[in-house]
Amino acid sequence: MKKIIFIISLFIISINSSFAAHIKGGFFNYEYLGPGSGTNLRYRITLTVYMICDPNPGQLSNPINFSIFNAGNNTFIQNASVNITQQYNLAKTQDEICITGDQTGCYYTVVFYD
Repeated sequence: MKKIIFIISLFIISINSSFAAHIKGGFFNYEYLGPGSGTNLRYRITLTVYMICDPNPGQLSNPINFSIFNAGNNTFIQNASVNITQQYNLAKTQDEICITGDQTGCYYTVVFYD
């Protein structure tokens, strides 16, 4: 009997501690800025990440690394350390009249790395 209670307790503890918050989605944008020095080209790269509202500090990495590769020969060029440049909550401030229930509140926290 003690063995069964121990196994059930272990199972309940493992279920309770296995929940985690993850990002909801995101995308990369890039913009060509023109020629650089030598044969290099210059780009502005932006990562936009959508995550749960009011994430804890452990969920926001600042800075993050962008790894840059040469697509022609698939060789590593460099890691670039990139900071958060903007962060805001995407929220709804009023209800839609055709939908019942409260729809107001925060939907996502949006974070930009540029």
